[in-house]
Amino acid sequence: MLFRRRNVLPTWHLFTVVFGHLLERSGPIWSNLRYLQGTADPGTDVPGVAPLQRGASGLVLVVDDNEDAAMMLSTLLELHGYRTSVAHDGPAAIAAAESLRPAMILLDIGLPGLNGFDVCQRVREQSWGKDIVVIALTGWGQESDRHRSREAGFHHHLVKPVEHEVLLSLLASARPASTAS
Repeated sequence: MLFRRRNVLPTWHLFTVVFGHLLERSGPIWSNLRYLQGTADPGTDVPGVAPLQRGASGLVLVVDDNEDAAMMLSTLLELHGYRTSVAHDGPAAIAAAESLRPAMILLDIGLPGLNGFDVCQRVREQSWGKDIVVIALTGWGQESDRHRSREAGFHHHLVKPVEHEVLLSLLASARPASTAS
């Protein structure tokens, strides 16, 4: 397959090995990691993680041709309680969206095979894709790029580099139309 589902266990070990000695092993980040790893006590509420993010429909599809950037963003989101999957080109993004039916897509525009504008339009043409929150996360920041994003069906257009807090806040407030209250 051209896309792969992320397993959080390697992320857990990487985080523990690299940063474990720097942080106290308590607080919201560690609670989220224990939840992701499956070692949180049953019924434990994970601070800062909304039910949409933890539920079956809470998958975030990260699409970027820069594999390192995509994996780092995926890891960041997992550390904050999101389930993620990653794709690295336009056709793989469409296949992943159709197969996984994510709640949200973080989509780079400059992709090989099919650009992000076309990916967004094709997802929007499908009945299953109409309610997915699609966010452009790209280096393309001209007003014409933002206009094309709106026309293609993106909900938001963020220009790299994006502050993590800004992205996390946007994801927390973004809700697919079918789950919005």
